[in-house]
Amino acid sequence: MDKQLTANSWLVTAGIVVKHKLVSKALLLSSLFISLLMVGCSQEQEPLIEVKKEIISLSQENQKAFVQSMVSDYLLTSEQLQQRFSEFEKTGDASGFIDYRNQQWTPRYIEQKAFYQQVLHRNKAYIYRHQLESLFQCYDDLQKQALHLKHSLQEKDAALKRTAFKRLKQDRQKVTALLRVP
Repeated sequence: MDKQLTANSWLVTAGIVVKHKLVSKALLLSSLFISLLMVGCSQEQEPLIEVKKEIISLSQENQKAFVQSMVSDYLLTSEQLQQRFSEFEKTGDASGFIDYRNQQWTPRYIEQKAFYQQVLHRNKAYIYRHQLESLFQCYDDLQKQALHLKHSLQEKDAALKRTAFKRLKQDRQKVTALLRVP
């Protein structure tokens, strides 16, 4: 009789433990689900996973792909800047452009620039030997041109705007010319 009572109490205890664990897991999953819903419904979503580009060592095998990628980044970044400038210029909204440049364009630009500076630092000799430094220089100059566009809109300086757009066009030609190099 003692054995049966012990077995029954063990089964009751095991049942309580299992039930407790299931309730704990259900609560954990419920809170996780609610957290995901709250994150998914927020207005400003931060990327959950940060993609980090690998700092490569340039060689003949990967030079073309790297140059294509960097030229693409340059053209996209430059085009976004010019397009948004034109939009804000049409409405005469200098503060809107400044906010866009400070809050959106510049942080993305600085993140990309930091990556390319690391690539340049790691591959300086290769880059100079293969005459790729103009690509890095044009990328660096984007920030200066963005500043010129900001000032041209703020001060309604058409000459400064023309100079900045002329420089952006020249740099675009320089970097696209690198795509033709074998």
